[in-house]
Amino acid sequence: MATKNNAVDSAWTDPRSLGISDRTFFKAEDGKTRRIYLMADPIRAHVQFVPGLNFIHTFSTFENRNGTLVMTEEGLDMELLGKEPQLMWMVPVLVYDTDKSGQLSGKKVDYEFQLWSFYTNDYRRLYEIVTEWGVDEFKQKDLLITGVKKGRFINATISIAAKTAVCLRSGLKERVLSEFAAYQYRDAKRWIARTVTEEELREAVGKMEAQPQGSVRNATNS
Repeated sequence: MATKNNAVDSAWTDPRSLGISDRTFFKAEDGKTRRIYLMADPIRAHVQFVPGLNFIHTFSTFENRNGTLVMTEEGLDMELLGKEPQLMWMVPVLVYDTDKSGQLSGKKVDYEFQLWSFYTNDYRRLYEIVTEWGVDEFKQKDLLITGVKKGRFINATISIAAKTAVCLRSGLKERVLSEFAAYQYRDAKRWIARTVTEEELREAVGKMEAQPQGSVRNATNS
């Protein structure tokens, strides 16, 4: 069984150790439309969630075949956790202060930078929008994210705003770019997942197996 880690070369820091609040992370809200602007291209990583370690880079290896990442070797995480890694995306976004329908109120534009993490379904929707509008036009637009609750989870419905992005208006664009250059979480690679050793993974899984829920497979797939 291969245990080579194909992690992104980046220094991962657990946000909780820095006292970062949930406000740092963008999330869809049930029954509310939020207006955002992507400040960079989303970065991706194949990850596993491990209690006690948070998201870790998988030990599996992947190969790019005609634009599709195909797993070529199963990693130690699959052996111990009994499940395939997930593809997670992350990107810093500008989040506008709007009403529940995603509309700005008044002439003043208030906003903040946050980190948006999402999975394959949301990325596919973004890809569809880019294909429809073209890359250049897409980069000129805000996105509207509407939250829809399904069971315990809130799914994101993604659409594109018709007009040019508010943050690209004359007089505002320069301020936004200047502030984003100083945004300490703009490097999304640092937050997407951590790299762990085989020993750290085995120790974390051992603690999971010691819990009263039963087997590690049941604990991770519940």
